[in-house]
Amino acid sequence: AAVAALLASAADRAAPCFDGTPAALLALRTGSHGGLEALLQAGLDPAARLRPSGLASRSLLHLAAAAADATSLQLLLAHGAQPNGLDESGRPPLSLLPAGAEGGEGVCAAAEVLASHGARPELARGWEESQGELVRRAAQSGVAAHRARREVPAL
Repeated sequence: AAVAALLASAADRAAPCFDGTPAALLALRTGSHGGLEALLQAGLDPAARLRPSGLASRSLLHLAAAAADATSLQLLLAHGAQPNGLDESGRPPLSLLPAGAEGGEGVCAAAEVLASHGARPELARGWEESQGELVRRAAQSGVAAHRARREVPAL
């Protein structure tokens, strides 16, 4: 309802709403895939960069990767987001996937979505080899193999 009100009033899709949080970030944080889709269809730039408190400037794709939100990743990539774009710290979305038990199966699905859209694990500087290997396997064998493994190496 809040997203519909913003769109109906022709509000700037990157402008703060409610508590000062941009509408796109609010949609990502709350898992509102319908809200994110509505914002994208209304003209939200999928390459829009936000600066969540205390973090480097990141694209919406980086933020969705950090949340291991495969559905949001798919929406953003379908609207033209770049799978190998770098954040302000020089990190691609793949390098922000959660590690260990924190990410669970969502990491596998997110890695598969990014890999299927051309994300390149070799760009993820600072990753341990085991984390890069997880992404390479996602690209090669699909998410089913990773769900069977149920183990994500720690960074």
